[in-house]
Amino acid sequence: MNEFTQRAVPLTNIEPLLALLRNADRNDRSAAALQLGKIGQGSAVDSLIQALFAETDLNVQEDITWALNQLKQVAVPELIAFLNNESDEIRHRATHTLGKLKSVQATNALITVLHDTSPAVRYKATVALGQIKDVRAIPALIQALDDPVMEVSQGASDALVEFDTEAVTYLVDALQVSSETIRPRSGPDGARAPASARRLS
Repeated sequence: MNEFTQRAVPLTNIEPLLALLRNADRNDRSAAALQLGKIGQGSAVDSLIQALFAETDLNVQEDITWALNQLKQVAVPELIAFLNNESDEIRHRATHTLGKLKSVQATNALITVLHDTSPAVRYKATVALGQIKDVRAIPALIQALDDPVMEVSQGASDALVEFDTEAVTYLVDALQVSSETIRPRSGPDGARAPASARRLS
């Protein structure tokens, strides 16, 4: 039996591992997730995502996330679809996992999540975008500095720091626009710049 055949055999027999993802023993669930990640069969992604959403053990969640990272080409589009789920918890977990996978394929979808109705989900989107570090997210993160929820605003600030010098041009432009915007409205005591500009200065 050649090496290719040896590697291919497990790909046809993942059902027992999928069943173990629902096992009562956390060690069995963890082992199953890790093995599915090593096998790398895309058909396991749906079961892994469902197991992730149902999992209560943080260590097992991390192992499932690792497995999904090995299958990110299939996993990212499926996780993106859950960003519109009616459950705040599912949107939160999907956003968290997309940040862990660090795929630029998720950038546009996560930018949209910055406007989610749940502050916790919006905050998690700032974290995820900071992990992915796709410069396309910088303008949206600058806007998120004005989020009325302090945790989200701070999350956006922390995420922008992750971009280091790549964010400088965007930050300077934001300050210039803010300055030009407030100049006509300046009173005797001067007007204050929008919150985002104050945060960036």
